[in-house]
Amino acid sequence: MIYLSLCSLGLGAVCLWAYYCAGVPTLVRRIRPYVGESGVRATSPFPTVASLARDLALAILTRCGSTSAAIARRQRLAGRPVDVHALRLDQVTWAATGAAVGCALAGSAAASGTLPLGGGLLLLAFCALAGALSRDWWLTRAARVRQDELARQLPDVAELLALAVGAGESVADALERVSRVSDAPMGEEMARVHRLTRAGTSLSTALVTLARDNDCAGLTRLCDATRMAIARGTPLAAVLRDQAADERERSRRDLMESAGRKEIAMLVPVVFLIMPITVVFALYPGLITLSFGF
Repeated sequence: MIYLSLCSLGLGAVCLWAYYCAGVPTLVRRIRPYVGESGVRATSPFPTVASLARDLALAILTRCGSTSAAIARRQRLAGRPVDVHALRLDQVTWAATGAAVGCALAGSAAASGTLPLGGGLLLLAFCALAGALSRDWWLTRAARVRQDELARQLPDVAELLALAVGAGESVADALERVSRVSDAPMGEEMARVHRLTRAGTSLSTALVTLARDNDCAGLTRLCDATRMAIARGTPLAAVLRDQAADERERSRRDLMESAGRKEIAMLVPVVFLIMPITVVFALYPGLITLSFGF
């Protein structure tokens, strides 16, 4: 009965949270987009309890997961709007889902009599923590995937910029053209640099911002080389072509290194799966013959 009560409690908490997230829009929620985030705040019928619960959840998530600065950094790397509060809410939702799964597992184990009460509580806490950390890991994975996409698209974008600049277009027009023909995420970054330059930011400052907001070594080298070429009056098209050639060579070298690491991993199924099956097929007929012969 105790485990069934825990299951009911967890499912009820998840249902209440889902009702709160998808409830009827209140007056505060309807006018918030028009007055700004700082103009009005949602009120809680129990402000002290809500504040304590929020502070406790934030302390646990910060201690077990990542800090707010690290989350904001990875959101920028993933190309998403920087909203630490929204990700914390997602972590709480994932933790509640994990707690519901833990309640279900503990209830099924308690029904069979294989799990004591202490083990059920530990399983519940572990599932909730795993849910919160999974959301943090998912953000890290999204940031890493986007940065890898930037590194793969960088040589093509550098060559397109070199072609546009070599054809006589200005750097701003070249950025606009490349942003229109490039795929995400490199096209999004070029479009952002173009918007900054159109808004009055110097090209050098926009390139510094682009390199700072990403964790791609090739993109940082491209931005630095472009800024130095503009400052010294070096032909920009030649610099961009050289950067594209260097990035293709680095990509080829990284691919060879990755293939060398994967080659060792490929020996695992060969040694532990294919070779034992081959030996069994080779020895089994002889063993059967010997057993019948004696």
